[in-house]
Amino acid sequence: STVILAIAGYGVWALVLGTMIGSFCHRTASIRFALKYANWKPRFKFRRWALKDCFSFGAWVYFSTFVSFGINKVDYFLIGKF
Repeated sequence: STVILAIAGYGVWALVLGTMIGSFCHRTASIRFALKYANWKPRFKFRRWALKDCFSFGAWVYFSTFVSFGINKVDYFLIGKF
């Protein structure tokens, strides 16, 4: 698809669009293959324990990022304040 787009006159954008089209086709084919030949089928089911695990992990990540940001920017705060 990249070569066809380049011949059609898309120039540098042929590289971008060709990569996007190739990635989309690869992902679509992989999902269709997995759903056809695998025994696993996706189910969207609410599980309270999974949500609790995600939020407990996310809370620590948020707290760590917040503290790290504060430590990295404290010098800018002090310079701006005084």
